[in-house]
Formats: sequence, structure tokens, C-alpha cells
Amino acid sequence: MTVDKDHTDDAALALAQTLCARLCHDLGGPAGMAASMLETAAAELVPAGGGQGRPDGPVLDEALAIARDGAVAVRARLRVWRAACGGDTGPLDAAALAALVTAMLVDTRVTFDCAMPPDTILPPAAVQLALVATMLGVEALPRGGIVHLAGGPDEILVLPQGVGARWPAGLSAAVAGMAVELEPRRVLPAFLAALAAAEGWRLGIGLGPSTMPGPLMITWPD
Repeated sequence: MTVDKDHTDDAALALAQTLCARLCHDLGGPAGMAASMLETAAAELVPAGGGQGRPDGPVLDEALAIARDGAVAVRARLRVWRAACGGDTGPLDAAALAALVTAMLVDTRVTFDCAMPPDTILPPAAVQLALVATMLGVEALPRGGIVHLAGGPDEILVLPQGVGARWPAGLSAAVAGMAVELEPRRVLPAFLAALAAAEGWRLGIGLGPSTMPGPLMITWPD
């Protein structure tokens, strides 16, 4: 299934369905880990055969710690997705945006570098675009690296830097306004294009070194 620049009702529904599938995928891992570890903790507290559990045993402590990490990861990812999807997202300063992304990337091989002045205020549409572009930057780094964010309220620049860095499939087509195949793991290019088209922003990809991707550029027309 594909979606193009016209965003008909059917295409918009397809994009929404694919985004929901992607969200479930992103949350499923840490949520499942938390649930599994809570079950392990419960088994330690109330053994299957009855009797007294071990409320201070090492297995229980480890299970609760892992469950806590899973819950924290779910909360961080939900916050980013909520803001990216426009859930009551008002203007946001660069420091708050950086905090959202940094929390999402805890315990991953990707780090985030926000070169915007901390007090830069981004309008709601720019917040959404910056977050989706940053998530694309993360996807461009399967072996880890740094996602750089620069610019300001009228121009957003995102550059992934790391070994094997490569923009996800479909991004070039989406930036050019071409049809993009919808699939949960590769839905972000279509989402970015839809957001930019709806708000009147322009998309582009700059030239980079021969072995590295160029920056993703999102600009407000003069």
C-alpha cells in the first residue's frame, strides 16, 4: 500500500493504521519485558507450590529493577510519540525537546546532540517535525552513533553520524513528493511528508560526504 502527496481519505486512514502498528511495535518490547519481570517477581513473592516467598531475594530485586527499566522506557517513548503526533503539543523550547529525545535513547547505542540554543522556542508544527526527523535519524544508525539537531523555529536540520549511517528507505522518495510504501517499521518518511505538507513546510536532503548521508532539511517558506 502506498500514500502520496494528495493524502486522500483512504491514504490518510492507511497512514494512521500503519502509525498505530508502529507505535505498538515500539512499545511492545519494553512493555512485554516489564510484564514478564513482574510475573517473575510475583512468583518469587508467592511460589507456585505455596509457602513463604523471598521478599528480599536477588531474583526478586533483579526482576523489579528490569521491570522498572521497562516501564521507564515505555513512558519515555510514549512522551515522544505523543508530542510527535500532536497530542496537546504547544510551543516547546529546545531544552525540553532535547530532554524528551534523550530520555527515549537511554540504554541505546545512539546519543542525541541538540545544537539549538536551549531557549529556542519551536512552534507546535516544528516540534512534531523535529521529533519525527530525529526518529528518522535514529533509524539511520543501526550500529549506533549520534543524531545532530540544529536550526531554529524556521529551519530544522537533522544529521545522523556513525558507522554505516544511512537514511531509511523511502525518505528520498517522500522528500521528493513521490509515493512511499507503507510498512510499520518504515512509516516515518510518509508521516514526515504528511506533516510537512499539512503545515506548508519544505523538505530536502543536503549533500554529504560520499560515505555519509547529508542533512535532512525542513524549512518554512519565506
